Amino acid sequence: FYPQNTTGFYTDGNFINITQLVDSFVKYIKLDIDRIVVSGLSAGGQATWGFTAQYPKLVSAAMPISAASLGYIPNMPNHITVPFWLSNGGTDAAPAPYTVTEVITAYNNLGGYLRQFFYPTLGHGVWNTYWNESEYFPSLSTFHKANPLVYFGRTEFCPGDPISVRMGLQAGFSAYEWRKNGVTISGATASEYTATSFGTYSARFKRTSTGAWSEWSPAPIVVQEKTATVTPPISIDGMRSNVLPAPDGSTTVPLSVPTGYTSYEWRRVSDNALMGTTNVINAGPGSYRVRVTEQFGCSSSFSPDYVVINAAGSNLPDAASNPTAMAVSNSSLRLDWSENPNPVNNETGYEIYRSTTSGGPYSLITITGQNVLTYTDLGLTPAAKYYYLIRAINGNGAGANSPEFSGTTQSDSQIPTAPTSLAVAGTSRSSVSLTWIAATDDVGIDKYDIYINGNKAYTTSGTTFTVNGLDQQTTYGFSVRARDFSGNISAPSNQVNATTIISGFSFKYVEGTWNNLPNFTTTTPVKTGYT
Repeated sequence: FYPQNTTGFYTDGNFINITQLVDSFVKYIKLDIDRIVVSGLSAGGQATWGFTAQYPKLVSAAMPISAASLGYIPNMPNHITVPFWLSNGGTDAAPAPYTVTEVITAYNNLGGYLRQFFYPTLGHGVWNTYWNESEYFPSLSTFHKANPLVYFGRTEFCPGDPISVRMGLQAGFSAYEWRKNGVTISGATASEYTATSFGTYSARFKRTSTGAWSEWSPAPIVVQEKTATVTPPISIDGMRSNVLPAPDGSTTVPLSVPTGYTSYEWRRVSDNALMGTTNVINAGPGSYRVRVTEQFGCSSSFSPDYVVINAAGSNLPDAASNPTAMAVSNSSLRLDWSENPNPVNNETGYEIYRSTTSGGPYSLITITGQNVLTYTDLGLTPAAKYYYLIRAINGNGAGANSPEFSGTTQSDSQIPTAPTSLAVAGTSRSSVSLTWIAATDDVGIDKYDIYINGNKAYTTSGTTFTVNGLDQQTTYGFSVRARDFSGNISAPSNQVNATTIISGFSFKYVEGTWNNLPNFTTTTPVKTGYT
């Protein structure tokens, strides 16, 4: 249920009314009292916290939206077995993100389960985004009061590790039973049970001494052996050469494995020296390996060795020869080169380096496969000259650099399409707001030029613009032309006429809860537009 009202915050009287409704619904419309989920927004989110604190035996899950306070922390031990889903916005001031973090930390430090849905760019009004989460509605039927909390969430253990899993249902019911692998555990009649062996554990309870047992946990707890962590293979972080030194001046290369592990241990194979403890290290020539651990993870083995090659090794490949660059279009160059047809030590690939000035600095743009003798460089600027080096590499080192060579892309002679659907979005006594649909171009649109009565007056990069400083009660004609990155100018858009009178307005829509009005020029709007 959603604890919202039209008069402000919930009171104890409101909570009593809810419990009376629950009793009535159980009696007359077969409400499952063990599947009640409470989820309110803003003041209703505060009511979610308050109702859960006062009536934890009625709540199978709590989902407060845009509501958190340090004042909730003292009551947490009373409802720690209730799972929470908490959603909030990064630009919200009430609750501020740091307050939410404190609340989450407090709940998790007690061993509870609190999951956060955080929307960094949103303010107070996150509920529609939260409700659109794909798992929101399906999750509502999964919560049940007989589902135990696993304190601190650990259910997997490495071989040989002592097993201890503390599980709990809400305290205060009349009776409890626990079972393992479908067999009732003798003497396990408290609200908590600590498992010391692998198995599947479930529980049930009675609300009153004469009442019926609840069903057994729909989501039982599986305590099991954890497989060893497999360290992922090492890769290069970004487009970089692992044959050093490289023509771009690199003497080290960033080696990486994925983030998300608890710890990292990088070792140089030659002397077992510790090289780093994060997911990335900068490595010179040599062999490297890494070992990772994860929370509650078992010991892992090292990754396969990764070799950063000394460019000045032995048995090197022959250098690329006869390199050429030919313009294919206004944004691409085709590179071709030759190789030794009978190499003693063949290359594994060719590194291609590019610069916009002769002599560098160069950047590595690709590494080809073995025996590949052509490459097309895309996404270039029209009528621009580029300089290249090619270097053959193999597992032993690098051949000599090719001679520097260059090519110039074709000029861009194609004009953009004209902007379309130019329209007046609104006027005031001294301004006119315009909108239009973007033009297209084979290379790309750089700017739009705005013409007033046939004269170029303003330039913008967007598809909306407000012309200010106009005379009152005067009619103006407007048109827009597109300009591409080569300076080609489109035909004009349709012309629109507008008179500087008050008609329509532009708006910024902001959501929030404030005790004092903020400076709205610095707030992030939920929506902007014209009407």
